[in-house]
Amino acid sequence: MKAPILVLAMLALASLAPAAQASSQTTTFNKSFTFDNLTVTVSGTITVDTTAQTVSGSITITVVNDTSGQTIFTKTIPINMSFNANNGASFVIEIPTFPTMLGVSTNVAGGSTTSTSFSVSKTPDIDHDGMIDIRDLTAVALNFGTSNPGADLNSDGTVNIQDLTIVALDFGAPVIFA
Repeated sequence: MKAPILVLAMLALASLAPAAQASSQTTTFNKSFTFDNLTVTVSGTITVDTTAQTVSGSITITVVNDTSGQTIFTKTIPINMSFNANNGASFVIEIPTFPTMLGVSTNVAGGSTTSTSFSVSKTPDIDHDGMIDIRDLTAVALNFGTSNPGADLNSDGTVNIQDLTIVALDFGAPVIFA
């Protein structure tokens, strides 16, 4: 007789528990940055599904030469990737501009609200292997204190702690080639 009562009690408790639901949030953004006489605009829509731990959507990058007013690059990039619930999704979009490659460092965080953050610099993927890793950090560190433009990621004229920080913040991030 005790077994049926136990089963009924468990069923009653189970009915009180909240049902598991997919939790997804969509955010739209439009941000502009000025870097080396270029205006870089990052816009799009991202959906974060915290249950499936995925980020999907599209990001449009437009680069305009501030001197001539000419659009020198524009592309919409589809995004569909997994993310770590603790760290969110981080990636760098590499933009082919002349005379240097730019990088848009991107961080998408889920949770109770979805947030996106972006920054623009020269690409932190110094060796162009598709990942921000120890080789990139070493390349910047070996040029510390010099004026090497390949390692001066923020274009301030000197390879310094700010350039190392750019690589460190993107460390481990994959690179999406635009």
